[in-house]
Amino acid sequence: MRINSSMLFYYQPTKGQIMENQADLVGSLARAQTKIRNARRDGRNSFLGNEYATLSSVFNACKDALASEGIALVQVFTNDHLEGKSITYLKTELLKGNQSISSVLPLNLTNDPHKNGSAITYARRYSISTLLGICTETDDDANQAQGLGTTPAPRAPEPKKEEPKRDIQAEARAIVEKVEGAESWLMDTLGEKDPGKLYSNAYCKRIISLGIDGITKKVGGSK
Repeated sequence: MRINSSMLFYYQPTKGQIMENQADLVGSLARAQTKIRNARRDGRNSFLGNEYATLSSVFNACKDALASEGIALVQVFTNDHLEGKSITYLKTELLKGNQSISSVLPLNLTNDPHKNGSAITYARRYSISTLLGICTETDDDANQAQGLGTTPAPRAPEPKKEEPKRDIQAEARAIVEKVEGAESWLMDTLGEKDPGKLYSNAYCKRIISLGIDGITKKVGGSK
């Protein structure tokens, strides 16, 4: 099959071709997909830290279901030219009798065999999972595709809890009530005849700063 610039790197038969030439395969594939399970995430990306399903896990997730329907899964390399450049493709094909459904994926190969092996494994894994609808990774809502990485968004800061309003009048009254003679001493010291005026904010802060021990000493010293 020759691939040109007007194609999107995959072969998609028309509806008529499916009905005429691939009806048996399509029906078998539909039944197989009800038996295919999602691949177990048995690998971890050392750079991003995310879990993913390895090639062997993807293959194990589908091989029995495909075999039960007489469908063979084949992956081969093909070469072609696109706009004057030689390109290697990975072709993933589902076969049953003389019927087939396939997809092709261009490979960005280099002179480094180790990098090529990694790229091929990656392409094989994604080609199988895409063709059969197998889920292999956590959906990150396209964050990586947008260059956002996999780090979860920071949590919104929790609203500050408001501290209960301090009742300094009540605190001052409690101190005065615990020290015998404190109210009389305060009235004499402050020159106030009305006990209620002892509990203005200014006086209350002073009473609280002295505390029970301070008030006790003051009252005792005045006797």
